[in-house]
Amino acid sequence: MPRIDAMRTRRREKTRKISAFTLVELLVAMAMSGIVGIALYSAFINQSRTYSVQEDVVDMQQNLRAGFDLMEREIRMAGFDPTNNAEAGIVSADAEKIVFTLDLTGTGGTPDGTTDDPNEYLTYSLYTSAGETRLGRKSTSNPLEYNKPVVENITALRFAYAYDKDDDGFLETDGGRTIWAIDVGGTWHDLDVNDDGLISEADDLSGDGTIPGADTGDPFNADDIRAVRVWLLGQSAHPDRRFREDRSYVLGNIVITPDNAYRHRLFTSVIQCRNLGL
Repeated sequence: MPRIDAMRTRRREKTRKISAFTLVELLVAMAMSGIVGIALYSAFINQSRTYSVQEDVVDMQQNLRAGFDLMEREIRMAGFDPTNNAEAGIVSADAEKIVFTLDLTGTGGTPDGTTDDPNEYLTYSLYTSAGETRLGRKSTSNPLEYNKPVVENITALRFAYAYDKDDDGFLETDGGRTIWAIDVGGTWHDLDVNDDGLISEADDLSGDGTIPGADTGDPFNADDIRAVRVWLLGQSAHPDRRFREDRSYVLGNIVITPDNAYRHRLFTSVIQCRNLGL
């Protein structure tokens, strides 16, 4: 019996030795598990960041598009004056702001020959609130009216204008190209300084980020405007620490290189103001 018990004990010990893990094996298993865990966590974090960035960019583009479409639609209606009594048109045409009127409705719901009803005296420009730059809209001529936000997180807004100085029904041109100009000191300045048909960084001759334009000698008159060109540069609501924006953007009379961690999108359009010059 003692001999049988001893044999059984040896077999149990041998079995335990065969089935047990050594310390080295446990350490290797833990290390491998840690590596796999870290890889899975890193993949999750990267996917989460990528999703957040994409969502931020999509939100920015949707908001920019909605705000830009509203501004574009209303500028196109500048000068709408069915009664020919409202004297509607472009009131102020700056490189950074546009003010215009139209006669949409009156007390009876039809145009009444004035531009003093809501949404008939419109201003589009940028303003800052709580440290954030926004595209703003004013709907009356009241100087005390506050800007109403159209789009948030805006970097820059610029305008340029095509004009018909002699009212012959044709836009002023230079070498066959339409002149897109801004008012500088009372005369129209052509933003295509080098006459290559483009408004680009090449027109910033001094390299200081501004395009003053070439003096056309034509006197500025807001009544001569027939079309408006708009640039609107927006940025994402949140920075992306893995990204650096080093691209340059040309908006009318300025060249901007953000040099920050925000994603940017530029919207631009040529708006034919079909109610001007009638």
